[in-house]
Amino acid sequence: MDRTARFSMIAAFAGSAVLSAVMAATRRDHGLGLGPAWAWILTALQVTALYAVGRGHGVGWLLGAAVQLCWITYAVLTTQYGFVPGCVVSALVQGYSYLRTVRRPPAGVGARPAPELAEEASGTERGG
Repeated sequence: MDRTARFSMIAAFAGSAVLSAVMAATRRDHGLGLGPAWAWILTALQVTALYAVGRGHGVGWLLGAAVQLCWITYAVLTTQYGFVPGCVVSALVQGYSYLRTVRRPPAGVGARPAPELAEEASGTERGG
């Protein structure tokens, strides 16, 4: 893993830790324990991560994995402990997917040519 990927991971999880600390600092002793805005903020981050992955940006996996720490904090602060196992599994899957994207070989390395290009290179053609 290169330095940029390592820095990205550290930054993502540090940001997640800071956001979790802010959530803990704004905790209330009534209702769910947190204002309703937190669920929307975390959902927006998770949807942003999914959007990034869908657009082919591997960093979306990292954002998705990092925001799971915030969801675990949310679950604990709102005593909704049922969220925790799903968040742990989600963080592991998304973290693994991020690591696969940063460890992927560069484009063209080990790639096989299309059958038509291989035939042209070897001097044979398909008869028709």
